[in-house]
Amino acid sequence: MLLALEGYEVDIADDSWLNRKYTNVAGDWDDNGVNGRRHGTAQTGKTSSVTYDLPTLAVVRPRVITGFGLRCLSGSPGGTSQIIIRKASTEQLRLETFAINNSFDRGLRIVTGAGTLTIPRGLVSGRWYYIEMDATIHTSTGSVQVWIDNTSVFSQSGINTAAAGSNDWDVFRVVLGAGEFFDDHYVLDDQAGLNTRLGPVVIEGLLPNGDTGFQDWTPSTGTQHFSLVDDLASNIAVGTDRVLEDQITQNELFDFPSIVTMPNASQLDGVQVGIIVGMDSSGSRNLVIRFRDTGGGTSDGSTIAVSGTPTVYNRRVLEQNPVTVVPFSVASFNAGMFGVRTVA
Repeated sequence: MLLALEGYEVDIADDSWLNRKYTNVAGDWDDNGVNGRRHGTAQTGKTSSVTYDLPTLAVVRPRVITGFGLRCLSGSPGGTSQIIIRKASTEQLRLETFAINNSFDRGLRIVTGAGTLTIPRGLVSGRWYYIEMDATIHTSTGSVQVWIDNTSVFSQSGINTAAAGSNDWDVFRVVLGAGEFFDDHYVLDDQAGLNTRLGPVVIEGLLPNGDTGFQDWTPSTGTQHFSLVDDLASNIAVGTDRVLEDQITQNELFDFPSIVTMPNASQLDGVQVGIIVGMDSSGSRNLVIRFRDTGGGTSDGSTIAVSGTPTVYNRRVLEQNPVTVVPFSVASFNAGMFGVRTVA
């Protein structure tokens, strides 16, 4: 099952926003967007490493599959980047970079209950790699596989991959080393749906670019709706550009730009819709993230309870078009509408 996507694009340039999107954040995000692996921007720590956790899983899982683009700093030593798989507050396994040979090259290694397992493939500074890992968490029959640029570079099984002593995980932690750039990051587990390695992917971040005719909410200024919610994160915390609604069963749906990085793809692996919402004053409301297909069918996500004035981040991850129940094609995504609906 697809758990998360991150392209480090529409969230760039604001520490406070990324700190709401993720939990247990430490360090300072680099506010200056750098060129991404294939599109848009990438992310790194500004002067030291940045640590963040994805939302904790509601149910623990025995297996994790992840992929990410990585480019190490060229010309001087970079920080240490890590993917840490945890059970609550205790580390089970981590994949990390480290210095090898000289200050300009990096290596990869697995650290777990079986000890330190060095991956026999170095990384040259200054170029992008796409790294993937498939790990089963178990004290004796665990396994780890690693791929770089779609080529298998490491595989071990029948080992202890559960340093915490339990055969599962529920927290996915990322450490972005200063000067080690991340992009195009996905996370899967072993549940129904997407549960095998995807190969090198491109994640394209998009912001609303048009109203749709399903605008029931009230703009804070003017008559356009999309232009009030198409800001990069640097403008979100200000709160002056927004749309508002106090009644139930009210829609606010938007058009988005067409995909440009993969216009001829046969299908999309997934779509993640992110929103930020808050109450204008005390009280509470419930809403859902809504998708409207080009044929007019709609699909609503789980109910989101909104209370109090702080704005918070919510997301809906879609592995397929929820109306037609087949994977999104580029055309069906481009023709769809995404937004919210008040329900209570």
